[in-house]
Amino acid sequence: MASSSIVNSWTEWGTLELICVGTAEGMCYPDETPSYPWHTGSSNMRPYIRAISGRRPRRCIDQAQAQLDNLTELLRAESIVVANSTDEIFDSNIAQVMTRKQSSIGPNTLENTNGKIIQKSKIDVCRPLKAPGEEPLCFNHQLSTPHFKSQYQFGLACPRDVLITLGDTVLEAPTSVHTRYFESEYYKPLLYSLWKRDSNMKWLQPPKPTCSPIKMFNDVDFWEKLNTKDYNKITFANSGYKTNLNENEIAFDAADMMRMGKDVFYKKSASANNEGLYWLRRTFPHLRFHMLHFPTDGSYHLDASLVPLRPPTSGSHGLVLINQDYPPLASEMKLFTDNDWRPIWAPLYSTKEVPPLALCTSNLHMNLLSLSDRCVVIEECETALYRLLHDELGFDVITCPLRVLNEFGGGLHCVTWDIRRQDSCTDYFPNQNYESECQLDLDNYYDKTLFSNPFGYFSLNIDFQHRAGDKTGGDGIASGSESNRDRRERLRQLALETINLAKNPYSMRNCVATYECRFCLTSHNNEGSYLAHTQGKKHQSNLARRVARKNQQSSDIVQSIKRHYEVRKFIKISRPGYNVTKQHDPDTKQQSL
Repeated sequence: MASSSIVNSWTEWGTLELICVGTAEGMCYPDETPSYPWHTGSSNMRPYIRAISGRRPRRCIDQAQAQLDNLTELLRAESIVVANSTDEIFDSNIAQVMTRKQSSIGPNTLENTNGKIIQKSKIDVCRPLKAPGEEPLCFNHQLSTPHFKSQYQFGLACPRDVLITLGDTVLEAPTSVHTRYFESEYYKPLLYSLWKRDSNMKWLQPPKPTCSPIKMFNDVDFWEKLNTKDYNKITFANSGYKTNLNENEIAFDAADMMRMGKDVFYKKSASANNEGLYWLRRTFPHLRFHMLHFPTDGSYHLDASLVPLRPPTSGSHGLVLINQDYPPLASEMKLFTDNDWRPIWAPLYSTKEVPPLALCTSNLHMNLLSLSDRCVVIEECETALYRLLHDELGFDVITCPLRVLNEFGGGLHCVTWDIRRQDSCTDYFPNQNYESECQLDLDNYYDKTLFSNPFGYFSLNIDFQHRAGDKTGGDGIASGSESNRDRRERLRQLALETINLAKNPYSMRNCVATYECRFCLTSHNNEGSYLAHTQGKKHQSNLARRVARKNQQSSDIVQSIKRHYEVRKFIKISRPGYNVTKQHDPDTKQQSL
């Protein structure tokens, strides 16, 4: 049952009612710190420019602020129109023409509307803006502690990194980043407003880390050495999932977690250590915190690697989106598959290019915001992700321009912090052994077996020329709506099946440990690829031809039997009532009976 408190958020998919959207005002290029390499990573600029700092160009700030303002208006609106078609836009930051699918605040009827209308509840939005009489927000002033100094601060574009709502509790993250050390202080007016209005609200902050380059980090020159030949030989998994951040103090970012009711998932990353997980388990005993490792990804934050879309119900599986560039461990994803969650690979990003001084990578494309378990908001240029969510999974998808915020380090999930949702502390993972999981030695963890998704992400191009009841040569390739309808039905049927590849008569493992379809004579690298093939046109056409051939052969055999092997009738004759004797005629010398 949902709570009546103002502060209440247990999941990533509950119906959203109150949210905070960040601001780009006054943002600067932050100093380089031992926790983040920031701007000039492994590129040809680094030998000449170690880091860029100072105020950001006014043009960039205005563009980012305009996109955040547009997101705010979309969230507050009750009717959104998503265009039926796509158009193109030139992205000057990466010098590329991008395909996009626009959304706008629209009317409540379909009259004179060229698009799909999405009706939703109005969402209250708050912003970390300056109070009346105060100076405009600006982060170009020095901050200093006994352990470090920083000339610039990060800014307030990404509240998700420093604040998280766990039920009725607002938690400030103990970030290890120098330039974000006091970032949560700028949200104090909003936090105190919630505190005074909600008597059930709890407000917690872990022990604030020192962020000392000597105490908290293994090597102050870590990011320099990472580009050398010796360091490149050591992968994240081979090192036991160790990063430059050590275990001397508690440290994590709020974006390193994903909330799924009673269970919260925590990513071991460059910004989150094991001590942070231990503190969370002790502080929130009524919740279950699970560590997630990504062997090919030691970077920051979970919301670009794994995103839950909706929970399991009596009629359908739960859905969780996985970044195919960063597959998780098979042992850790077993918790999802054992509890009726269906992992799905997200499609690749629309472009791998990012602005020259971006604080993120191209993998921010699946950093989406859920408004409910049926409606999500994504970046407008991620058309492949739109097709997956809308056409194949049946979500209402609102698109929003937010590519400028890539330079500021955030996607749709990063630049927001949900305060109230209609949800509760529900157990969506009843089948687990949490006590045994808590006994794992995370400081010496070397599991590297990647998860191989049995469902995967696939798209079908269906030929309806010979569909049942149609004239020969009638229609050819199906229309978009027909193709989407058939695709959704196939996905629904596939989700209802329990697939055992070991018993599949057409599947076999060959000598190079890949899957081979003996029916179509095709090879596949993993189970997901094989299963996608079985739902594709080639395999389905071969199955149809085999059925037709068997039916024809059966008919020929029956006709052959009828033609060559007619039924023979026999009449049983009893014993005769006379005797047969031989006789000889001496005159004619003849014999007779």
